[in-house]
Amino acid sequence: MFNLRKKYSPKKLSLAAVKDHKWIFQNKYIHESFKEIFDQINKNSVISKRFKNKDLLFLRANGFWSITLSYDHKNEIVIVFNELFKVLNSARPRLGQAVLAHELGHIFYGHSGSLIDPLKAQVQADLFAAELGYAKEMLEVIEDLHSGHEETRVRITYLNSYLAEHEPNLFLGPHRHLKQKN
Repeated sequence: MFNLRKKYSPKKLSLAAVKDHKWIFQNKYIHESFKEIFDQINKNSVISKRFKNKDLLFLRANGFWSITLSYDHKNEIVIVFNELFKVLNSARPRLGQAVLAHELGHIFYGHSGSLIDPLKAQVQADLFAAELGYAKEMLEVIEDLHSGHEETRVRITYLNSYLAEHEPNLFLGPHRHLKQKN
């Protein structure tokens, strides 16, 4: 269950009720989006255990989509830019939730400050979002943002492989063609 606590709960990922998170709680749609993502993380004991000792801070700022920063291995910052805020507050919040899940994937895999290949880091974060149930939305976000780039094709290939293995009744290719479920 999603809990609003003054301090981090070691059993479940939750938003600390700190002044900097006020913007999340003031908007019911934004709050529901965070709740949805944290509920997905808390359902998976392996994933939630990796976040157990992390202090997460979500800041709102001007820019495009989001970025994750780490100033040590315990404290992580996700900056939510206006574009992402608008999507989280729209009729299609799952697209924004996919982006947030992707950013949490960077935290999960410890990409900040590591020497990992940037494309590999993006693929790992994409697949983390897919594991939380956002594979289709992640595909749509990637296709809309980076259409035509070689890296985009690689990321789409990995997500389509994930979907083929985990949701074989669906196919989402580069042109978002859906196969009808039987």
